Amino acid sequence: MNEFVALAAHELRTPVTAIHGFVRTLNHLGERLGEGQREQLSEALEQQTLRMARLVEQLLDLSRVDADVIEIALQSFNVRRRVEEIVEGTAFEHRSQVEIAVPDDLVAAADPTAFERIVGNLLTNALRYGSPPVIVRAEYVGGQFRVSVEDRGSGVEPAFVPNLFERFSRSEHAPTPARTTATSSTKTHGRTAPASSCCFRLE
Repeated sequence: MNEFVALAAHELRTPVTAIHGFVRTLNHLGERLGEGQREQLSEALEQQTLRMARLVEQLLDLSRVDADVIEIALQSFNVRRRVEEIVEGTAFEHRSQVEIAVPDDLVAAADPTAFERIVGNLLTNALRYGSPPVIVRAEYVGGQFRVSVEDRGSGVEPAFVPNLFERFSRSEHAPTPARTTATSSTKTHGRTAPASSCCFRLE
């Protein structure tokens, strides 16, 4: 529990600090800022607020998984549109580093909320710990729907792979609560596996 609290505090500290800085800037310099600068600060404030909200939802997901009360509601949706929304919401500042390799007409039956959190979490970690470009792929393989998030980073050291999906486990590139939550959600929704040193696949 102590490690959980420490990880949660560490992850929440970044958006909280950013929000505090943006608000102070607007309060103290608001009248001297140009319209473009105020708009940039407002957009950045919104992004950090959404990030904090996602982190809170991830922590709630962990508690639901532990209590075995998480529910999956399957719906059909257009995968490319959903992935584009995830990329815009999760990687707005790094959009040029993300490639989407998903057919325009690809449709899947899955829980949209779980799909968004899993792909969003893996995308966040790929951008944070890997190297661009980050490629999000989706396709049907042998009749099975598959989504992968791949980067060009050094990946996970081989010795750590057996512990990769253990909650609160840390390598040199310490996984965050976001990755832990993605793992828990994926185990409920389907399965995830490291397809290579820098590729995570959800089936």
